[in-house]
Amino acid sequence: MCFVFFLTYYSRYRRIKKSRTKIYYQEIIDKVLFDLLFDEHTDPSTAAAIFKTKTQNHRIASKLGLKSLMVLHRNYSGQLRLKLESFYVQSGLSQYSFNKLNSRNWSKVVEGIRDLSTMNHQPAYKAISDQLRHPKLVVRSEAFIALVVLRGTEELQKLRNSDLYLDDWAQSNILYNLKQTPMKPPTHPQHLLESPNETIRLLAARLIEYYQMFQHTGAIENAIVTTGNNTLRNKLQIVLNRIKNEQP
Repeated sequence: MCFVFFLTYYSRYRRIKKSRTKIYYQEIIDKVLFDLLFDEHTDPSTAAAIFKTKTQNHRIASKLGLKSLMVLHRNYSGQLRLKLESFYVQSGLSQYSFNKLNSRNWSKVVEGIRDLSTMNHQPAYKAISDQLRHPKLVVRSEAFIALVVLRGTEELQKLRNSDLYLDDWAQSNILYNLKQTPMKPPTHPQHLLESPNETIRLLAARLIEYYQMFQHTGAIENAIVTTGNNTLRNKLQIVLNRIKNEQP
């Protein structure tokens, strides 16, 4: 009976302690990031030094710091966004994200990929591209999406021969990221419509629709005629019909 009571008490104590730890670190993080963005005397190097000194790279602090940083990165642009990206590196949070790529837990690998691409960490390109060989399909899909986020739609030209199956969820994520981070349209979408990967052909058609590159509708029509996949043909036709309805 006493043992059960002790376990219950200890469990409650740990929860309270963890909650207080989160509050403590979140207050530090909020102050550091506020000063970074709005105090002209606080540059990324200074903010990173304060963050590291006050948190000692505690796991909870790193997790909370990264979460706050990514939210701000989505909501700001220009010089403020660049300051956040610099802080990401100098604070050690980019390394925290990199370490996730080595995890045996595929969901942690996905987290790391999303962290690095969301924060536009270009040095992560090689490490993320290596994940295209990961045994888990969801990891390979996240890596594909991240490479497009990092390098833009032209990256699709390099990936056009990939055998990765890009389901509607993956394609929706790519299109969502195009809206969040404006990118230039692919220069030769008709080449993507010739990809041996049928899902990349469908993505190409959706990109043509998204960027309103109506001059390439003939390439979509040709892809509809030449494909032997009825499902792909139907999806391409749906896209083509929407494009025709959108044309002036």
